[in-house]
Amino acid sequence: MTTRTRFGIVLAAVLFALLVPARGFAADTSAADSDAVFNYAEAIYSQYLSPSGATSQSDGYYYYRYYSGTGAYIATANGRFLYLGPASSNQVLDLGAVSDWLTESQGLLAGAVTYTGTYPATGTVSYTTKDGRSVSVEAFPGQVQVFVDSSLSETTVTQGLQGLGGTVIAQIPKAGYYLASVAAGSESAFIATLRQYSQVVDAMPNMPASIGADAIELDDSWWRTNRPVPLNVPPGVIIVDAQRGATGHSQLVGESVLGQGGTIGTVLITDDDSGRISNDKIVASIIASATGRTIFTPNEPILINMSISGGGNTCNWGTGCGDTQASEDQRHENWRGFASTVLNTIGGLPADVRDNLMLTTILGNGGSNLSSDVANLRANATFDAILDKNVQFAEAAGADTVPVTGARPNGEYSNTANDLSVVRITGVILDSNGNLVNYGTSFSSPRIAAVTEQVLAATPGLKVDQAKLANILAQNANPGGALVLSEATSMATYIKTTTAQVMSQTGVTEEQAKSAVLLAVKSNALHSLVASEAVAKAEAIKEASTTDSSGAASVTGIAFTSTGGTASAVITPAIAGVTVQFTLSGTDGYFQSESKLTNSAGGVSFSVPAGASGVVDTFSVTAVLSGRVASATHTW
Repeated sequence: MTTRTRFGIVLAAVLFALLVPARGFAADTSAADSDAVFNYAEAIYSQYLSPSGATSQSDGYYYYRYYSGTGAYIATANGRFLYLGPASSNQVLDLGAVSDWLTESQGLLAGAVTYTGTYPATGTVSYTTKDGRSVSVEAFPGQVQVFVDSSLSETTVTQGLQGLGGTVIAQIPKAGYYLASVAAGSESAFIATLRQYSQVVDAMPNMPASIGADAIELDDSWWRTNRPVPLNVPPGVIIVDAQRGATGHSQLVGESVLGQGGTIGTVLITDDDSGRISNDKIVASIIASATGRTIFTPNEPILINMSISGGGNTCNWGTGCGDTQASEDQRHENWRGFASTVLNTIGGLPADVRDNLMLTTILGNGGSNLSSDVANLRANATFDAILDKNVQFAEAAGADTVPVTGARPNGEYSNTANDLSVVRITGVILDSNGNLVNYGTSFSSPRIAAVTEQVLAATPGLKVDQAKLANILAQNANPGGALVLSEATSMATYIKTTTAQVMSQTGVTEEQAKSAVLLAVKSNALHSLVASEAVAKAEAIKEASTTDSSGAASVTGIAFTSTGGTASAVITPAIAGVTVQFTLSGTDGYFQSESKLTNSAGGVSFSVPAGASGVVDTFSVTAVLSGRVASATHTW
C-alpha cells in the first residue's frame, strides 16, 4: 500500500526522466498557487479526493496532498499538476500545466490584483456622470474606477489607461473592472476622456461606503494579498459588512439573518478600521463570492447582503441637523455612485452567474428620500433590468414601530413603495427579554435575504428573480405592506404555476414566460400578478419576436406623451416597427389591453373610452421585447 512517506520516492522514480530538465530541476510553482489548484480540484472532484481539507506537504521537489478516504495523491512539480491513485490504476497521471489549472480555479478572478496600499484621506471630487450631470462626491482623491467591455485584453486596457495618464493599481480583467491611480485633481478630465471610448462602460471616482466608526477588523488577510481568490463559502447568506464584534454592525446583521430563520455563509469584513469601505472592495467582494459559489457549490444561489451604502450616516438625511443643501446633494450622488458600482459589477458577470445572484442592500436611514435616485438608475436600461432581477432594496415596514430616537426615525424611508426593487420587512431585533436591541434598514435587509433563502429552499426549481418577485407580491398583498415568509412562499408557488400556465397556453420558452410574468406585474395598476395579463404579455412577446424590427430588443426607454381619450407614447431611440402593448386598469373595473407597432418617429397611440367623472385610469405601455415600461394615471 502506498503511504505518505513513500509518495515522494515513488513519484520521483517514475517522473524523473520525464520532468527533470537536462540542466537540473527547478520547483517553479509557489505553495500558494499549488494550494489554490488543490482546493479547486478537491471541491470539483470530491469523489476522487476525500475527505476535504487535506494538509499540504513537501517532499523533495514535490508539493502534495494525500486523501485517506480515496487513497489518492495530488501534487505539483516542475509546473505540472499530477495525480496518483485508484482512478489511474495507481499510476502517475499528468493532468496538465499548473498555470492552466490555476486560471481555471480562479474563474472571474484570473489575473485579478487587489489594491493593498493605503487609501488617501477622503475629499470632495467633482466629475461628470455618464448621464451628463456635473456632481461632487466624497471620494479617495486620485483613484478612478473604470468598467470596460470584458472582452478587452488586460494589456489593451492597461496600456490605454497609461496613455491617458492613469496607472492600474487593482484589476479584475475578466469582469472588466480596473482601479486606476491618477494625479489628484485630474479625476474629472480623466473620466471625461474615458467616456469618448465606446468600450468604456462607465467610470467614476472610487468612493467610500460608510456605516459608522470604531470598526474592528476581523481578518484582512484576504484583502492584503496581491491576488484575491474565489471564496469557497458554505451555503447561506454572504454578509459583506464591517465592525465585527459582540456589538458590532456585522454581528447584529448576522443575528438578523439567523433570527429570520436563515443561515450565514460567511461574513466579509471590508472596512479600513475607520468604518469606511472603498468601492473597489465592494466590487471584489461581489465577484469573489459569486465566483466561489459558481465553482465550488454551483447549484447554490448566490445571496449577498450588504447593509452598507454610499453617503454615510454621519448626519440625518434631510433637514433638521444643520445640514447644507450642498452636502445633502453630495450624499445623494455618493449613494448613486455606490449603487452604480454595484450594478456595473453585476452587469459585468457572465449571464449564468448573474442569473443565480440576488443582492440585498439598504435604501437609507434617517428619513432619506431616494425615490429620484432610484428613478435615475432605472433610466439606464442595463441598470433597469438588473434592478428587476438581481437587487432587493430594503426598507423597514410600516409595522416596524419603535420609539423615534436620535437620528434614526423609523418607517417608510424613501417613498419608493411602487418600485419593484423595494422590499419591506421589520428590522426590529429584540433580546431574550423582549427589549429593543436595534432596528432600521441595516437589519431589515438581512431578514429579507433570509426570507429569500427560505423561499428558494421551499420551492424546488424556483429562480432567484422569481423568489424576489414573490417577496414583492407578498408584501403588496399584505395588509400592513410587510414581507411575511409564509405569504412569500405561497406567492412563489403561484408564480411557478402561472409561469407554467403561460408556457402551456402560448408555447413560449420558460425565459419568455418569466419575462411575461414580470411585465404583467410591472404594468398592473396594483403591481399584482393576474394570469390572464401574463398570458397577454407572452402572446405579445411571441408575436413581436417574429414581426418587430431588428432594434426592438435594444429600446432603452419609453414614455407617455399624452393621456386621456388618446394615450400616446414614444420609445427611445425612435425606431419604427416596435411592438408596444398598452394596458388600462380603471377604478370602475374597466380593463383594456392591445398592441400596436411604432411609427417612423417611434410613436404609438391608443384610443381610450371616457370614464365617469372621478374614475381613475392607470395606463401602462410596454416595449415588449426590451421590457421597458412606463406608467401614468388619468382622472376623468
